[in-house]
Amino acid sequence: MARAILHIGTPKTGTTFLQGTFASDRKILQSAGITYPDFDKYDSHTQLALAFNPSDGIRHQQWGVTDRAETLATIAKNLTASIEPESRFVFSTESAARLTDDQVRELYIFLQQFFDEITILVYLRRRDFMLASFFSQKLKAGSRNTSWKTAIRKLQTHEPNALLDRWSRVAGATNVIARPFLERYKQTPDALLVDFCTHVETDSGALISPVANDATATNTSLNAEGAQLLQALNPLIPGHTTNGDHNHQLRAQLVARVLRITQGPPLRVPAGMLERANQRFLLSNTELSRRMGADPLWQEWLDQPSPRTREDSAEKLTAARTAELMAALSVPAGPVDFSQPDWRPRDWRRDVRKRIAKTIR
Repeated sequence: MARAILHIGTPKTGTTFLQGTFASDRKILQSAGITYPDFDKYDSHTQLALAFNPSDGIRHQQWGVTDRAETLATIAKNLTASIEPESRFVFSTESAARLTDDQVRELYIFLQQFFDEITILVYLRRRDFMLASFFSQKLKAGSRNTSWKTAIRKLQTHEPNALLDRWSRVAGATNVIARPFLERYKQTPDALLVDFCTHVETDSGALISPVANDATATNTSLNAEGAQLLQALNPLIPGHTTNGDHNHQLRAQLVARVLRITQGPPLRVPAGMLERANQRFLLSNTELSRRMGADPLWQEWLDQPSPRTREDSAEKLTAARTAELMAALSVPAGPVDFSQPDWRPRDWRRDVRKRIAKTIR
């Protein structure tokens, strides 16, 4: 009987760490009877999820999913060639947590062609505790109007109970394993690895955790200075290249450089905003903990002490420090040529032309 475990994240629950470990230890896992497929040398299987997401956004370009049917055909060919009667496969992509009901069903039906048993594994983090990371992620992605209030509103759409319901309707509640992501896992990621390996039925002691490097920079949170810098820069950085493609290469270079040159205390949520988030998600957190039953880890998840906050009067970037950082980002040392007018986004230029035309009329 061929079996599969589909790990669907969620974001900010150590997914990159787990994927990096399993990708680097594919041979060790293979000797234990577990296949962690290699999709075009990526650590994750994000292509699998994006193939069922019809939007043609930046992530599709980043992951090479320009033709969804072709991507699925390639994955199907890969699986057909490698699956044996008693195979055990592990897939991991947090993008699967973003799929709609219909897209989840289509993905599940696709996997049923190859596997007799499919288990969904998901880690859930308290949304009020991931507010700073979520805010940082939005800034790194290029958001031009991110605020703490909008971040809280966006997090509301990541409702964990709705996510569990969505997958349970398709896979069956008994085939969906929900695990709590505890804040202490950030300091002891091997404890997360042990928990993960328990549910994929392998020995974590044989695995070698990867060392953090520049490749994981996109998953590193900004410090307070870096967040202020990107808030100022994002409106100036074009979202597209001159030929219309998403400008994710420049964005990745810019973020990596900002992470290297900024310094100071970590990004903290203002005390008032954290209290607002705590109140906004309290009912959902309590409902989820009760839903999970008597597992003491879920009670620990609910009772975790709140993260540290900052005062609203936190120190701001000075003009001199901003100039110093802008110089470090400029060519030839940095990735951005601020002297070129084309570095302003195309939609900004279009809006300016509209305002000029309106004035002339």
